[in-house]
Amino acid sequence: MRGTVVSAVVRPIAISSVLWIGVAGAGCDRSPPAEPTPPAEPTVAPPRPERGDGGAAPQPAAVEPAPAPAAPEPTVELPTLGLRAVAPAGTIVGESSVAGGWLLRGPDLFVVVLEAGDERPTTLDEASSRVARLSRSPSPQTLDDGWALTLATHNELGPVLVVQVRRELGGRAIWCESAVSWPAQRDRALELCKGLVSAR
Repeated sequence: MRGTVVSAVVRPIAISSVLWIGVAGAGCDRSPPAEPTPPAEPTVAPPRPERGDGGAAPQPAAVEPAPAPAAPEPTVELPTLGLRAVAPAGTIVGESSVAGGWLLRGPDLFVVVLEAGDERPTTLDEASSRVARLSRSPSPQTLDDGWALTLATHNELGPVLVVQVRRELGGRAIWCESAVSWPAQRDRALELCKGLVSAR
């Protein structure tokens, strides 16, 4: 019986001791409670540019640069004839073997310009008849102030391309001619002869 009574007395004491230790242990934590974390501030996005019709934001119109002015074409003077000609850069002007005439030599250029004498044909028909024995297919052109004739022939050195132009410029009859080997030279000579202008 004593053993049973002792056990009954000890058990409540043990249980109460455990409860007291637990309460005392809980009371020993003196650290202050953690402060609540403030809510994050909302991020405000920058205002978006207004868009028309729901499309992309308008962009400034591109401004195209103004084109550079064209460089003036080089010209040469033919003093005794009172003429000016547009010629490629590097063209040399010298006296021709014909008295009073001028020889123009440059890149793809070989032209003689002089005042037309009595020995030169005055009309396109006359010029065509003179070269008929040299070429079967001359190419005549009528100009506002004269005429031009081109033809192809041959000599002992090979093909020859001939240019003959007669014009009335500054009150004078002007004769412009060339005899070359290549089409580029013929075309440049014809262009120069047709482009002669009075410098007075």
